Amino acid sequence: MTGLAIAASLPLVHARFLKPAAGLLLAAASCGLTAGCGGPPTATVSGRVTVGGQPVTAGQIAFEADGTLLASAIGPDGRYQLRNGNSTSVPPGDYTVLLAPPPPELIEDPKTTEMRPAAPVDQSRFPQKYRSPETSDLRQTIPPGNSEIDLEFPAG
Repeated sequence: MTGLAIAASLPLVHARFLKPAAGLLLAAASCGLTAGCGGPPTATVSGRVTVGGQPVTAGQIAFEADGTLLASAIGPDGRYQLRNGNSTSVPPGDYTVLLAPPPPELIEDPKTTEMRPAAPVDQSRFPQKYRSPETSDLRQTIPPGNSEIDLEFPAG
């Protein structure tokens, strides 16, 4: 039943108040069909990660702000696509940027059938200070819309 049909079925005194509300409901319903309506602005972010000018070919990049963590694996070409859970749509805002080495590849130990690291991960290319939001001093603003944000970390 539409807002106007509901208004017509009520006594006149109540209908007088519901007709403006029905107009607002109609405007809100049609808002989904037009540009400029909808939820808060969103962004998509991708880019390239380098340390000391050299591409990072594995690892994790994350943007953190007020408990929100947006993350991405870094591909073998040094590129990332920021994600918010399973979505590439992320909230715009100001973030602290984090960089972490990839997790170790695990293999099964044939003697114990327990999982163990296949080989140690080289962490020398991942400066310790960028692994925590408390110590990272790299800040990045994500604007609404599509953005290509290259991230350069100093070697060290």
